[in-house]
Amino acid sequence: MSKTVNEMMVARSNGINEALRSKGAEFRVVYISSFKNNTVCDGYNLVTEGKSVSPVIYYSEEWWSNDDEEIAEYLIHQSKNVPDKEVDVKEIMQPAFILENVLPRLFGENNREKMLLHDRAFVSVLDFLVGFYVPVQSISSDDSLASIPVTKSLLNEVGLKVEEILKKAIENVSRQSKVMDMLSLLGDMAGVPEELVREEQSPHMIVVTNEQFVNGAACILSTDVQKKVEQILGDEFNVLPSSIHECICVPVMDKDTLLSMVKSVNATYVRKSDRLTDSVYLYRKGKFEKVA
Repeated sequence: MSKTVNEMMVARSNGINEALRSKGAEFRVVYISSFKNNTVCDGYNLVTEGKSVSPVIYYSEEWWSNDDEEIAEYLIHQSKNVPDKEVDVKEIMQPAFILENVLPRLFGENNREKMLLHDRAFVSVLDFLVGFYVPVQSISSDDSLASIPVTKSLLNEVGLKVEEILKKAIENVSRQSKVMDMLSLLGDMAGVPEELVREEQSPHMIVVTNEQFVNGAACILSTDVQKKVEQILGDEFNVLPSSIHECICVPVMDKDTLLSMVKSVNATYVRKSDRLTDSVYLYRKGKFEKVA
């Protein structure tokens, strides 16, 4: 029987660490399994003695097919591209810091088992799972946002309840939310003059996301965001789960037509790791329901 990726990575870690030592590397590799979006990723944590921040290099057949010596060289090269930043672990583990910075992240219900396996704190909303993360700006870069996933163990350690986290996360994400017309957004991206975009603007398609356009679908949970969409579409509208990064709100339409569109777009254009659900939702006067 062939070995799984995690079994292979664990089995080769001693040999790779020996190669790293022979090349004078300051770090060693430790296998790590990480739940990211809709997938569980295998990787090596590059652990350096005395440092609080350890970058992770995730498995890829591109470099894994090499021998231990070549992998060690690759990891050393990759480690040089990681900003040499430190973080005050005691500060970010304080309840006040967590509550001030925590943000929500939406997952599909099919991730429940993986969320439980990785000890993630979450609440169920319709067929969504609302998980949480804490961005750590001090060790982030222009290319990536460093963050800490909120686990049940972390909440127990700092004495917080998931209900507190949910309330603060929605408050925090509300301040980072963006509500914009889809065609205007595409017009800006493509450099099309606004007057030409407006000629084609029927019916409205409203994008709900955040300032970073990453993990922004959860902004739809904010009452403030819902009210902004209401001002455009009225107090009833459909919500389509475009991806984990954004939701699209449209005037109420035939639910079967919308469901077919959602499934087609998810299957054709949305990466598996970015998919949310294949459902259609109705917002009516402050409440959501799944309609298809």
